[in-house]
Amino acid sequence: MTDKRVETLEAEIQTLHQTLQKMGKNSTMSKDIFGREFVVPVDKEHKATECGCHTLFVTANPHMRAFHVSWFGFFASFYSTFAAASLNAYMIPDLNLNEGEWALGNTLAICGTIFFRVVMGWICDKFGARRGLGYLLLATSPACVLMMFINSGWQMILLRTIIGFSLATFVACQTWCSQMFAKSVVGIANATAAGWGNLGGGVTNLTMPLVFLLMMSFTGNNESLSWRLCYIVPTLLHLVGGFVTLTARDLPDGNFQQLEKVGAKQPSKSSTILAVGCSNVNCWIMVLPMACASASSSP
Repeated sequence: MTDKRVETLEAEIQTLHQTLQKMGKNSTMSKDIFGREFVVPVDKEHKATECGCHTLFVTANPHMRAFHVSWFGFFASFYSTFAAASLNAYMIPDLNLNEGEWALGNTLAICGTIFFRVVMGWICDKFGARRGLGYLLLATSPACVLMMFINSGWQMILLRTIIGFSLATFVACQTWCSQMFAKSVVGIANATAAGWGNLGGGVTNLTMPLVFLLMMSFTGNNESLSWRLCYIVPTLLHLVGGFVTLTARDLPDGNFQQLEKVGAKQPSKSSTILAVGCSNVNCWIMVLPMACASASSSP
């Protein structure tokens, strides 16, 4: 009788754990290699096994912090890249741009994205998606500031190209989520993060005209000054996204340098990364569709 009661209690405890884990609770009190307890349930690799309604409002390190700052960083890059398209009715006459200059600005913004996404893949492997995403947002934020002071077509083209680099945050976003979530939910995590990030393009078209009207009320209907001040918004998004990203964690158990120091992770070699990437058929299959997708979403 005693053995049966023990088996019954163990079964009930296991069922309770499963129920709590489906609710996004780390009921087994799993910890990382440094003894820090995870908030969400994890597998043997310490990757989160839940990514749904129960966890979407969680912002704790490492899993959900990475999820939220990755999609927000991607969102910020979309907002800054598409800001010009929402303000073209005021920028074109103010800067005396012709159709060729405007079209070239659109084209190079996307070309810059495609180029830097290749670079971002190497950065994510070498230095981590967290630093890649955060530093890229911070590095491109000066271009958002300088957009407020341009006076010619070539300046617009150059700065839009640099701002376009920031859309490479997509690579960091997807890499980071793949490192944080288990196979059972990584598809949901990646799709949600990418979708919310891509939403930045639509939100820009929806809100930037309202931002322009707000700036018009501050400047006494000065259109030239108003569209320039609109770039305060994407600048702030870049800065917030960049700095908050750096508060997150590279991997479930810690940052790259921290893990390499204790021997839990081997330092990445550039030659190995390049060889693996170039020999991966899936990588090449994704190149053409992603290039087409980037071209079709030209601002």
